Amino acid sequence: MTRTKAARALSLTLLLALLMAKLAAAQQADTVWMRVERERLLLYQERIGQVLGAWAVGSVGAGLYQILSGGTFVRFMGYQNVAWGAIDGAIALYGLWDQGRKRRADPSSIDWGREREAFARLLLINAGLDLLYIGAGAFLLARGKDARWHGTGAGILLQGSFLLLLDGIGYLLVR
Repeated sequence: MTRTKAARALSLTLLLALLMAKLAAAQQADTVWMRVERERLLLYQERIGQVLGAWAVGSVGAGLYQILSGGTFVRFMGYQNVAWGAIDGAIALYGLWDQGRKRRADPSSIDWGREREAFARLLLINAGLDLLYIGAGAFLLARGKDARWHGTGAGILLQGSFLLLLDGIGYLLVR
Protein backbone atom coordinates (compact mmCIF):
# COMPACT_ATOMS: atom_id res chain seq x y z
CA MET A 1 0.00 0.00 0.00
CA THR A 2 1.40 3.36 -0.92
CA ARG A 3 1.68 6.28 1.45
CA THR A 4 -1.16 8.14 -0.31
CA LYS A 5 -3.53 5.22 -0.02
CA ALA A 6 -2.58 4.72 3.64
CA ALA A 7 -3.14 8.43 4.35
CA ARG A 8 -6.55 8.32 2.64
CA ALA A 9 -7.55 5.20 4.58
CA LEU A 10 -6.43 6.82 7.84
CA SER A 11 -8.29 10.06 7.00
CA LEU A 12 -11.43 8.12 6.11
CA THR A 13 -11.19 6.12 9.34
CA LEU A 14 -10.76 9.28 11.43
CA LEU A 15 -13.66 10.97 9.63
CA LEU A 16 -15.88 7.95 10.25
CA ALA A 17 -14.85 7.86 13.94
CA LEU A 18 -15.62 11.59 14.25
CA LEU A 19 -19.07 11.14 12.67
CA MET A 20 -19.85 8.22 14.99
CA ALA A 21 -18.75 10.28 18.02
CA LYS A 22 -20.99 13.18 16.91
CA LEU A 23 -23.92 10.79 16.42
CA ALA A 24 -23.37 9.29 19.88
CA ALA A 25 -23.20 12.79 21.42
CA ALA A 26 -26.43 13.78 19.65
CA GLN A 27 -28.17 10.64 20.91
CA GLN A 28 -26.92 11.34 24.42
CA ALA A 29 -28.19 14.94 24.21
CA ASP A 30 -31.59 13.63 23.05
CA THR A 31 -31.64 11.24 26.01
CA VAL A 32 -30.78 14.03 28.45
CA TRP A 33 -33.45 16.29 26.92
CA MET A 34 -35.99 13.45 27.17
CA ARG A 35 -35.17 12.94 30.86
CA VAL A 36 -35.48 16.66 31.60
CA GLU A 37 -38.77 16.90 29.67
CA ARG A 38 -40.10 13.82 31.47
CA GLU A 39 -39.17 14.99 34.95
CA ARG A 40 -40.45 18.51 34.32
CA LEU A 41 -43.82 17.29 33.08
CA LEU A 42 -44.22 14.72 35.85
CA LEU A 43 -43.31 17.34 38.46
CA TYR A 44 -45.92 19.80 37.14
CA GLN A 45 -48.58 17.09 36.97
CA GLU A 46 -47.70 15.96 40.48
CA ARG A 47 -47.88 19.49 41.94
CA ILE A 48 -51.15 20.28 40.18
CA GLY A 49 -52.59 17.00 41.49
CA GLN A 50 -51.42 17.76 45.03
CA VAL A 51 -53.00 21.21 44.98
CA LEU A 52 -56.22 19.78 43.56
CA GLY A 53 -56.24 17.04 46.20
CA ALA A 54 -55.73 19.53 49.03
CA TRP A 55 -58.51 21.71 47.60
CA ALA A 56 -60.77 18.65 47.43
CA VAL A 57 -60.20 17.79 51.09
CA GLY A 58 -60.76 21.41 52.11
CA SER A 59 -63.91 21.66 49.97
CA VAL A 60 -65.43 18.51 51.43
CA GLY A 61 -64.55 19.54 54.98
CA ALA A 62 -65.84 23.09 54.60
CA GLY A 63 -68.91 21.84 52.75
CA LEU A 64 -69.81 19.39 55.49
CA TYR A 65 -69.46 22.13 58.08
CA GLN A 66 -71.65 24.43 55.97
CA ILE A 67 -74.32 21.73 55.58
CA LEU A 68 -74.41 20.96 59.30
CA SER A 69 -74.32 24.49 60.66
CA GLY A 70 -75.55 26.96 58.04
CA GLY A 71 -78.76 28.55 56.97
CA THR A 72 -80.33 27.78 53.60
CA PHE A 73 -77.85 29.80 51.49
CA VAL A 74 -74.80 28.40 53.30
CA ARG A 75 -76.19 24.84 53.30
CA PHE A 76 -76.74 24.85 49.54
CA MET A 77 -73.29 26.31 48.98
CA GLY A 78 -72.00 23.48 51.17
CA TYR A 79 -73.71 20.87 48.98
CA GLN A 80 -71.78 22.23 46.00
CA ASN A 81 -68.51 22.23 47.93
CA VAL A 82 -68.94 18.59 48.96
CA ALA A 83 -69.94 17.47 45.45
CA TRP A 84 -67.15 19.37 43.68
CA GLY A 85 -64.65 18.32 46.36
CA ALA A 86 -65.52 14.65 45.86
CA ILE A 87 -65.09 14.97 42.09
CA ASP A 88 -61.83 16.91 42.47
CA GLY A 89 -60.59 14.26 44.90
CA ALA A 90 -61.35 11.48 42.42
CA ILE A 91 -59.50 13.37 39.70
CA ALA A 92 -56.51 13.93 42.00
CA LEU A 93 -56.42 10.23 42.92
CA TYR A 94 -56.52 9.26 39.25
CA GLY A 95 -53.65 11.68 38.65
CA LEU A 96 -51.58 10.00 41.37
CA TRP A 97 -52.26 6.59 39.85
CA ASP A 98 -51.31 7.88 36.39
CA GLN A 99 -48.11 9.39 37.81
CA GLY A 100 -47.08 6.00 39.16
CA ARG A 101 -47.83 4.34 35.84
CA LYS A 102 -45.75 6.87 33.91
CA ARG A 103 -42.84 6.67 36.36
CA ARG A 104 -42.75 2.87 36.07
CA ALA A 105 -42.92 2.92 32.26
CA ASP A 106 -39.82 2.78 30.12
CA PRO A 107 -39.02 6.51 29.56
CA SER A 108 -38.27 5.89 25.90
CA SER A 109 -41.71 4.32 25.36
CA ILE A 110 -43.47 7.68 25.81
CA ASP A 111 -43.12 10.73 23.58
CA TRP A 112 -42.74 13.30 26.36
CA GLY A 113 -43.09 16.29 24.05
CA ARG A 114 -46.42 14.96 22.80
CA GLU A 115 -47.43 14.08 26.36
CA ARG A 116 -46.70 17.67 27.45
CA GLU A 117 -48.74 19.08 24.55
CA ALA A 118 -51.67 16.79 25.39
CA PHE A 119 -51.58 17.86 29.05
CA ALA A 120 -51.42 21.55 28.08
CA ARG A 121 -54.40 21.05 25.75
CA LEU A 122 -56.34 19.33 28.56
CA LEU A 123 -55.66 22.24 30.91
CA LEU A 124 -56.77 24.72 28.26
CA ILE A 125 -60.02 22.82 27.62
CA ASN A 126 -60.61 22.65 31.39
CA ALA A 127 -60.07 26.41 31.65
CA GLY A 128 -62.78 26.90 29.03
CA LEU A 129 -65.13 24.69 31.02
CA ASP A 130 -64.22 26.60 34.18
CA LEU A 131 -65.40 29.80 32.52
CA LEU A 132 -68.74 28.12 31.84
CA TYR A 133 -68.98 27.05 35.50
CA ILE A 134 -68.23 30.59 36.62
CA GLY A 135 -70.88 31.98 34.29
CA ALA A 136 -73.47 29.46 35.46
CA GLY A 137 -72.66 30.12 39.10
CA ALA A 138 -72.83 33.88 38.65
CA PHE A 139 -76.16 33.54 36.86
CA LEU A 140 -77.66 31.43 39.67
CA LEU A 141 -76.25 33.74 42.33
CA ALA A 142 -77.68 36.85 40.65
CA ARG A 143 -80.93 35.51 39.20
CA GLY A 144 -81.87 32.53 41.34
CA LYS A 145 -85.38 32.42 42.83
CA ASP A 146 -84.35 32.02 46.46
CA ALA A 147 -81.51 31.27 48.90
CA ARG A 148 -81.21 27.67 47.64
CA TRP A 149 -80.39 28.85 44.11
CA HIS A 150 -78.18 31.66 45.37
CA GLY A 151 -76.19 29.27 47.59
CA THR A 152 -75.85 26.79 44.74
CA GLY A 153 -74.63 29.58 42.46
CA ALA A 154 -72.10 30.81 45.04
CA GLY A 155 -70.73 27.29 45.44
CA ILE A 156 -70.38 26.77 41.70
CA LEU A 157 -68.82 30.22 41.30
CA LEU A 158 -66.27 29.51 44.03
CA GLN A 159 -65.32 26.08 42.68
CA GLY A 160 -65.13 27.24 39.07
CA SER A 161 -62.97 30.23 40.03
CA PHE A 162 -60.46 28.07 41.87
CA LEU A 163 -60.32 25.57 39.01
CA LEU A 164 -59.77 28.38 36.49
CA LEU A 165 -56.87 29.65 38.57
CA LEU A 166 -55.36 26.16 38.89
CA ASP A 167 -55.82 25.25 35.22
CA GLY A 168 -54.56 28.65 34.05
CA ILE A 169 -51.38 28.53 36.13
CA GLY A 170 -50.86 24.89 35.16
CA TYR A 171 -51.20 25.73 31.49
CA LEU A 172 -48.69 28.58 31.74
CA LEU A 173 -46.19 26.33 33.52
CA VAL A 174 -46.55 23.39 31.14
CA ARG A 175 -46.46 25.44 27.92
